[in-house]
Parts: sequence; structure tokens; C-alpha cells
Amino acid sequence: MPRWLCSGLDMLGLVAGSEGMGCIGFPIHPVLEATRRCNLSCVHCHVESSDAQQDELSFDQMTCLLRELAAQPEFKMVVFSGGEPLLRDDIVELCEYATGRGLWPVIATNGTLLDAALARRLKRAGVCGVAVGLDGDCPAVHDEVRGERGAFAQAIEGCIAARKAGLPLQINTTLMQLNYERFAETVRLSENLGARVMLAYFVSPCGRGLHNSGIMLTPEQYESMLVQIAQVQRLSSLIIEPTCAPNYWAMLGARNWAASLAVRLIGPMFFHGCVAGTGLFYVRADGEALACPFLPISAGNVLRTTVSKLFREGEIFKSLRALKSEPTAESCSNCRFHDVCGGCRARAFWAQGDFTADDPFCFR
Repeated sequence: MPRWLCSGLDMLGLVAGSEGMGCIGFPIHPVLEATRRCNLSCVHCHVESSDAQQDELSFDQMTCLLRELAAQPEFKMVVFSGGEPLLRDDIVELCEYATGRGLWPVIATNGTLLDAALARRLKRAGVCGVAVGLDGDCPAVHDEVRGERGAFAQAIEGCIAARKAGLPLQINTTLMQLNYERFAETVRLSENLGARVMLAYFVSPCGRGLHNSGIMLTPEQYESMLVQIAQVQRLSSLIIEPTCAPNYWAMLGARNWAASLAVRLIGPMFFHGCVAGTGLFYVRADGEALACPFLPISAGNVLRTTVSKLFREGEIFKSLRALKSEPTAESCSNCRFHDVCGGCRARAFWAQGDFTADDPFCFR
């Protein structure tokens, strides 16, 4: 039995009732930028966060938004992200409110502000999981990525605090030129910290990732990393999900006839590929609603339009959903695995100015 199957029970809080995996965690779920403020300056940050005060929804506006999210039958969980969500003074109260509305709150944090006392408060508030960003297995690598000396040690302490409080731990790592050669070691460290899930992101060319384009992997390195992830997964106790990498499922299906048959028959029930427009409802700190945090095309603002209308009728959402059944990208329309992959729509947008175009990292 694969070791990662043993993670099933402990990861239930992070899965939060979802029915499959996509390219950004477990669809379908909303992600809220609680704030764009942050105490770090990560080289790949897609929101280009800073320590300066920026426009963000007030507590009352956030609770109104949470009520609307809870009213959508598809949404079982809510992720509070950022920036650094723990910089909000009312983050615990927001988690309590979400819990009271029947949503399962998850905190996505850099871990540096998470101590034992706060972890216990989050646990009491109903938080069902904490996702800590860890971009290497040592200070030299992680601190360079995060732009702050000491960030690695603080993140490790945050992971330990979460586990001691009984919070399921997920590790979010972002693969780039600065750290991809340390991936296996980062997986081992994550296992030792008691994590049960790892989202292995690939840098998207937006925000600081666009300005620091030299940190992105090449298409060849990207393919090589997907192969390595599959190899590491066989022996790891973590459930490792390549993120911003829908091509992973097509790669697995193309290995041999048995894998192809399995992916084509049962894959669509569990593997949803690119979830832009179908499995994710992303709200920026100022209320702008996106189909993907890396695809900067707004569907409208939650302060002016209801969540239901934005999610179900927003033009960007409708256009992306149509691509699921009728892909227009040549590489997708000719691929037998398009329903479990679909290519990264954000990469297509940044490469060609058209989110319906070919994913430039497609290698099939």
C-alpha cells in the first residue's frame, strides 16, 4: 500500500468534503485574500505584497462575503490567504464566523507569525488546516526566496505550533531555479514536520514572478520535475499535488496502456486539471473576483455584485468553463487527456495574451 494512503484520515480537514483534485488544491473552493500586506518579500509573490497598508475588505464586508459564499452549495471550505492573513487583527474572528456559517476555514500562511497561542486560538475557532509556505529544506534556500533572514526558522516553528495544536498541516512549496534541486529534501523535511499534504507550485509569470522571470523553470525542467514528483510520491507519506501543473495527469496517463486506460476511465472523476473557471473562486483583498489568482481578468467586484452572479454568470468564468468541453487550443483539442489536464490557462495568457491558447509548457 502506498504510504500516502495512510494520510487519508488526517487530511480530511484540508480536503473539506471536496471530490477531487485540480491544479490548485482541492476544488471547488473559494480563496480570500484577507490582506495584501505581508511581512516578507518573496521573489515569486503573485500579489506583490508589501508591509504598506492597502485597500482590503473590512470585517463587516468580509462577513457579508462569507455569508454569500456559505450560501453556494458547491463551497464547503474557505481559504484565507494573502499577503499574510495572520497580519489581520480579526483573522480569528473571521475564522469563527466562517465556521458558524458551515464553512471549513483553512489558513494559508508563511508561518512566521504562527506561535503556539495563536495556533490554539485558530483551532478553537474551527480552523481545519494550516498551509505553510516552505520553499526549501534549509535557511540558505528558503530565506533567499522569502527575502528575509530568519524566515526559515520561523516557518519551522509555525509548523510545529500548528501540529502541537492539533491542526492538520499542509506544506506549500513553489518550485523555481533557486530551489528545484532541493525538492526531495524539502519533501523529507515536510514529512518530518508531520505534514500530510504538499502542494508543489510552479512559478507563474505574474506579479514578482513576472519581474523576476529568471526564476522560472524552463519547459524542460518543468517536465523533469513532474517526472521527479511522480517518483518521489511512490515512497512519500505525503500526498503531493503538482500545482499550476495540470499536465501532470496527462503525463501519468501517457506512460503505458494501463495507465492511459485508468486515467481516461476514472481520471475525470478525481483529477480536474486546470481549475480556472470551474473549481476556484478567488477574491482579491479589494473585492475583485478572479477565476484563478494567476489570471488577472476580473469577473467583477463582490462589493457591487453577488457571489452567485459572479461565479455563475461572470464572462471569464463562462468562457473558461466552455473550454473544458470544447478546448480551442490546438494541443488540447488533439489530446485524449484534455479533460484531466486542459493546459494552464494562466500560462497561455501570459505567453500569448490569450487564455484560450496553447499552454507553452505542454510537452505532449
